[in-house]
Amino acid sequence: MYKLILHITFLLSLSLGWAQQAYIDAAISATTVTSNDQFTYKITTDCDCDIIPPDLSAFDILQKMPGHMESTSNINGQVTKQCISTMTYVLRGKKKGKFEIGEAKVKCKNADKRSETFTIEVLNADEVFQENEGKVAYYFKIESNKDLVRVGEPFIVNFFMYTEARPQDITNINSGAAGGIFRENLFNERASNFAFPVAEKAVKGKKYYVIQLRKEVCIASAPGQLKIEPYFGRAVEQYHFFDADYMEGYSNSLDIKVVNVANELPENYYGMAGEFELSHEISQTEVKANRTIELRIKVSGTGNFNSFRNPELLFPESFLVGDPEIEESFQTDENGINGFAEYVYQITPTKPGKYNVLPYVMTYYDFNAKTFKSIATESFEFNVSEGTGGDVISTNPNNEMIGEDDIRHIHDANTFKMNSVFGKMWWWICLFTPLASLLGFVLWRRHKINLTADEQKAVIQKSKEKKALKNMAQIQSSSSLNVSDIKNLKRSLDDILMSKFNLSRSQLSLKHLSEQLNTYNQSELTAEFETIWNQIEMAQFAPMSNANFDDLARRTKAFVERLNQLK
Repeated sequence: MYKLILHITFLLSLSLGWAQQAYIDAAISATTVTSNDQFTYKITTDCDCDIIPPDLSAFDILQKMPGHMESTSNINGQVTKQCISTMTYVLRGKKKGKFEIGEAKVKCKNADKRSETFTIEVLNADEVFQENEGKVAYYFKIESNKDLVRVGEPFIVNFFMYTEARPQDITNINSGAAGGIFRENLFNERASNFAFPVAEKAVKGKKYYVIQLRKEVCIASAPGQLKIEPYFGRAVEQYHFFDADYMEGYSNSLDIKVVNVANELPENYYGMAGEFELSHEISQTEVKANRTIELRIKVSGTGNFNSFRNPELLFPESFLVGDPEIEESFQTDENGINGFAEYVYQITPTKPGKYNVLPYVMTYYDFNAKTFKSIATESFEFNVSEGTGGDVISTNPNNEMIGEDDIRHIHDANTFKMNSVFGKMWWWICLFTPLASLLGFVLWRRHKINLTADEQKAVIQKSKEKKALKNMAQIQSSSSLNVSDIKNLKRSLDDILMSKFNLSRSQLSLKHLSEQLNTYNQSELTAEFETIWNQIEMAQFAPMSNANFDDLARRTKAFVERLNQLK
């Protein structure tokens, strides 16, 4: 038996091989690039080896992507298993010159290995662009209609492709990074009848087709020097049976100077600019305690609505005020963002008395009048009298009329006889169901009357949290991405955090919320929250693909689910 086991083991050792020898391979996608170009540096080794990358400080590391792949082959009974580990860096040159990428190293179980080195020549992108303009077969270019703008002032960035040969297809367009701006493409590329505008133009005597790939409205949110990174485009010059000839590349970059709308800013000004109107409506100011009243505030106009903050009113502590229901509708054109946002507040005073609520005031800069303006509601005087209980929740909240066609007489061929149903089980059910419903309503009503102010507040918070989670699910299932989706995601996360930690909206800051999370000793959860918070903030000003936004929404929902498990 022992010899048989040894024999089987020997045969297996002959037929099973493990390709796990120590090795390293390094590759570079290009050795000559411009300061706008992105290129890749890839290290490949065995899975049992640890990768030690070289010094890459001479370049901007735009992305770092680890990889892992396993494979098995069987050739003439010889089974070979292989596991490959990779590390890929997406790099961009910082300045003109020649720079060396040194040896990459790997530490393996049986040996250490070193890779070859590379020399990268980085050319000045602006010099190359000016040299190529009007000489090469194709190139890409971005232009702005303004090089000096004020905070909140819209400007246009156009992305063009200049090409001698008219392409058969446009396959990829990516806007360059630009921090601190709102940006939206005016071209609806998903429309079935959309076509990129094409013109003809002579540049330095060479005839080009000029294809406008994007027309973007941009609005800067803060003063300073705005850098718009190069855009990327890819077009198909010629399709073949199995492949295609591509024309691809990066454009130039742009520098835009952003200044404040004025040298001196009012104390209550937070960056709104354009033309706005404000209206408000309140259901009543004479009310009994524990009765709900409705306040509507609507802001409409044209301007940088991307920077608009929800109205904040200072209500007395005895007023229960839920987060507002928000209805908004916006469209973007060359003049900025136009539309409206309406906020509906449900307010429940809990103690009798006379109360004064200061008006909501919004200050903005009017570009046409070249001055600051303010719009405001009136102040609100509430006279709250004694009252008990609360509002009855209507089973027909929309006051819809029930049509006469909704209830129909059911005809039967047989004559209906009372004595055929009297005393039967379903007759007793029909008799007692209304009585049971009435009893249930009385008990629910009594319970609601006896709720304390804290209990009523808890009910409101739970309702807000439920609504926020529902909004997140709707955002995640949305087929297309727009500005309101990002704002709704942030608003939903804010609502949940306010409910969880019993905070006001003015207390929502990254530092304060991180401190609240740290009390649970969940460092991983805190780190994930900070990442999500920063990405949502950036998404409001920089473009984000649908795939990246879907991932952000999914991670936000997962964070909320973990947060709700904490006690």
